[in-house]
Amino acid sequence: MRQNSLLESIFIGRKKEIAFIKNKFTHALGNTGNCLFVTGETGIGKSRLVDEFISSNAGNALVFRLDAKAHTSSARDFFAEIIRFIDAPTLC
Repeated sequence: MRQNSLLESIFIGRKKEIAFIKNKFTHALGNTGNCLFVTGETGIGKSRLVDEFISSNAGNALVFRLDAKAHTSSARDFFAEIIRFIDAPTLC
């Protein structure tokens, strides 16, 4: 997650997108499960949108986030990471 700094721009707008993500997140917290893919052109603010949502809404929830670069990762590699995380033994 990004650290706040004087150089970081103020996050404005995107209310529709934040509301959509919040709805999916609320359903996931209700044990209905959910998966959300945020896709789009390079540089449009996908990572910032997710960072802002997590920092403002996630609380103590476990949020599993993967960043996939189209030129370095295949869909198979992306999902393999998720499966490795799910299959990993829980640390208590």
